[in-house]
Amino acid sequence: MSNQAKTGEKRKQRPFEDVPTTNSFSALKMFKLSKSASSSPAPSTSDNEYNDNSDYNDDNYSVFKPNKTTDNSNSQSRLEDNSKSNKKHQKDILEKRFDKNVISTFTPNNSNVFYSNKKNSNLSIIGLKKGEKICFKGVVAVACIYGSFSIYGHVVSSNSSISQLFNKNITQENFENTLKSCINNIAFYPAFSPKSHGLLVIESLHNSLKTFLPPKVPEFTEQEDTKELETELYDLIKSVRLSYDRFDTLVVLKTMEWCNISDIEKQMPSFKYLFNMNKKDFTEDMDQIIKYNINPCFGIREFYPLYKTYIGHTALKIPPSWFEGVHQFKRNILSNDLNSLPVVAITGSKNMGKSTFSRYIVNSLLNCCNEVAYLECDIGQSEFTPSGMISLHIISSPILGPSFTHIQQPYRSFYIGASTPKQNPEYYLNCINELYKTYMMEVAHKSNTFTPLIINTHGWTRGIGFDLLIQILRNIKPMYIYQFAFPENSSNAGKNLPDLSEIVNGDNNSPYLCRSIVIYTIDEINIRQKYNPIENRTLNLLSYFSRDNNELNEIHSISSIRRGWWNFREAFSEKIPYQVFWRDVNIQILYADVPNSQILYALNGSIVGLISDTTQYSRIGVNNNQNQPVSEKALEPYLQLKIISSEQYMIDPSRQQCVGIGIIRSIDPSSGKFYIITPVSQDALSRVNLIIRGANYDLPSCIYMSGFETSKDELPYCTFTLAEGIGSVEKRIRHTLQRKKSMTNTD
Repeated sequence: MSNQAKTGEKRKQRPFEDVPTTNSFSALKMFKLSKSASSSPAPSTSDNEYNDNSDYNDDNYSVFKPNKTTDNSNSQSRLEDNSKSNKKHQKDILEKRFDKNVISTFTPNNSNVFYSNKKNSNLSIIGLKKGEKICFKGVVAVACIYGSFSIYGHVVSSNSSISQLFNKNITQENFENTLKSCINNIAFYPAFSPKSHGLLVIESLHNSLKTFLPPKVPEFTEQEDTKELETELYDLIKSVRLSYDRFDTLVVLKTMEWCNISDIEKQMPSFKYLFNMNKKDFTEDMDQIIKYNINPCFGIREFYPLYKTYIGHTALKIPPSWFEGVHQFKRNILSNDLNSLPVVAITGSKNMGKSTFSRYIVNSLLNCCNEVAYLECDIGQSEFTPSGMISLHIISSPILGPSFTHIQQPYRSFYIGASTPKQNPEYYLNCINELYKTYMMEVAHKSNTFTPLIINTHGWTRGIGFDLLIQILRNIKPMYIYQFAFPENSSNAGKNLPDLSEIVNGDNNSPYLCRSIVIYTIDEINIRQKYNPIENRTLNLLSYFSRDNNELNEIHSISSIRRGWWNFREAFSEKIPYQVFWRDVNIQILYADVPNSQILYALNGSIVGLISDTTQYSRIGVNNNQNQPVSEKALEPYLQLKIISSEQYMIDPSRQQCVGIGIIRSIDPSSGKFYIITPVSQDALSRVNLIIRGANYDLPSCIYMSGFETSKDELPYCTFTLAEGIGSVEKRIRHTLQRKKSMTNTD
């Protein structure tokens, strides 16, 4: 029988650009999907998803299936009514895809926007009145020189040495002299607003609003190449001095094109226009602004203020329950009304906004605390590291952007090597307990006041996942449990978890009982997944391995060296690897028994954890389960490998630390070396003596193809041929398949 007869009618080959991206290149094999054969439409490659081929056309909906009747007029009437109902339903769907909150309320004109007419202008000053908002897409550094504004829950205020200059009683000479001496006290906050997440909003506050802590003063070093930038800012501030009293807030915008984050758009087709806009469409939409002779981007490159709705673009919206819940915790900290350590846990199912809320609460707490500790327990969607790690972080600057924009080195971390703790839940709990012990002993009492701790829990709230969640809360006993829930009138209200504080407290008579604070999930339009979890993990991984220095997300001054934070233009095949001798490290494969003869195959081209470990292990020789003699020549390349049995993978967390992750680019058996790509510093790598390979943690296809996007040559580790035979591909668990008893007869 021919292949065509086996598979049915031959389907049209879909071009590579339309193939859905996955986290494993081996999955990109002979995709033969068509619109009629696939269960879901191919992803659109343009921002406008509603073109002539859109799935929202009338022809793509089954209109009505009439009952058997002889009354043709009644049947026709029902068809017409149902057609109108379907059209209304389509219209409602379209309206839900547009978020009106992205429309900025600030109207720019020649009297409230100040920027240089130079071709390579880097700065602009915006004058805002109380309540005016700017919703923007892109990347920019923001600072305040008069009044205050809020962004992602953090209040940015002007430094006193700068704000006092805006006083009509100060002479022009004193103004100029003082400004020159304190211009480097202006703190610039990096803000990242990609379309993959809710777009950031700058909102002017009343100029009398004061934060609990004075604005941070950035460190700086005088550089010759920043003198021109200082002069530009100096001239702009002088130009707004005479008109400052017409505004409640003066915001300085500085270009951050130099950080190179927008180059991530070229790594995968689905990342196109992640930060940038289609300039042709954007310029046409800004005709109303251009007629005032105002640059639509205020002279700032890669900064796009929005004045109309765009498909796939939503604004960050903070519900009242979030503000009230965080304010209650801040009030306890400020009044020193603490019966226990200021520890809170964020709980809830997947896709309810836990990550967004965790950033919001950190930013809000940084207005009254110098530092905030953050314990990441969600190894599938980590906030500050690639997935597969449990980590403790000390945050001192607001996090204004999604996770891939602020990847950083943790205070302490452990490598799980998977996106879920189900393979070894006991070790997962031990790691969390060890990190909490580290917080108690080294972080909590570091200053005169307690450093608050935010615990971000996983979204796995069924079965073992729920048991793990309860065990974490019982071990740590947080002051508050922020419990995400759907509103009572929501169709998803049945998915809400029971009151976790009652379960955690139990029959405990201790006066230090935790309390639950219900946090309602944000609107559906805000939590709609624009990128799936695999794509989000890919963004984090690309950001991690493309870091060019360790200054990410730091507050900086106008004189800070403008050195790129990322380098996405350097292909992974061009990165210089570290060489590691086999004799210098132990090797361990988690969650699987791999014959020693296959260890090198399992490690080559894989992601590994780089561990500093003090545990004493027994060395295992070459696998010889059948007690057959093995020739000395066959043993020779493996004698240097120090392989730890998978039975010993219950590492004591108190004896180890993960310094980062790496990619084993290649292996040289003749010299006994691994070649590893990693952004970890050489000083930290000197402590690594254990390499761990996890499970189900594969490289995304874009890394395999990095540097060979236009090449038609055969690439290593890559194939487009279909894998054949039992065991040729990994068995996937399909949670969407129903049990036989739950299936209904549709005949």
